[in-house]
Amino acid sequence: MAKNELDSEDYIVELDKVTCPTREQRANGTNVYFGKASELLDDAKKGNLKCTERGFQQSGGCILNFYLSVRVSTIRDAAIIFNGPVGCSHAALGYKELYGAIPEALGKPTNYKLNWLTTNLGEDDVVFGAKDKLIEAIKEAEDRYSPKAIFILTTCVTGIIGEDIESAVNEIQPDVKATIVPIHCEGVRSKIMQTGYDAFWHGVLKYLVKKNLKRNKKT
Repeated sequence: MAKNELDSEDYIVELDKVTCPTREQRANGTNVYFGKASELLDDAKKGNLKCTERGFQQSGGCILNFYLSVRVSTIRDAAIIFNGPVGCSHAALGYKELYGAIPEALGKPTNYKLNWLTTNLGEDDVVFGAKDKLIEAIKEAEDRYSPKAIFILTTCVTGIIGEDIESAVNEIQPDVKATIVPIHCEGVRSKIMQTGYDAFWHGVLKYLVKKNLKRNKKT
């Protein structure tokens, strides 16, 4: 998104949408370089690079694990469902150990727990869809943890096959006490990890924040 768009009070966050635009779409391009090292050198010599004061990296991380797992896993009274193959949830193991080691003197809740499940999608689910598996996982999260919110984190698999997450959520939400929050953070959506940050807050604003709050122009 251009700076003048960010500064404008007329800019509207479209919460009626399933999720937010990627950083590539919002920024009308990116300031990171995707290509061969030889092409990077050639463009640098020609002065074609944007944001030249920025450092370059050869690889990036998955927006699911680096952004969503970190933020969602610190929310109290919540459960997480990784809607994808079991391997996509591996980061939750590390974060559970990480946050578990934080002393309560530094602010960790006394009864901190990281509650998470995975739909464990396989080849048949890629071909035929996995709506029933997701609904089953939501029911299991409700029964096992009694959370106030259930976050559904999409993965590359659900993104590639175009799984209709909202359809499953709308179907099961009346039967579940927890608020279900779909977050579209599949790694294939964007090459910029901050897109996961945007997707997270889009879901929080759409499903958890009280409606009709007066806007504070200073925030």
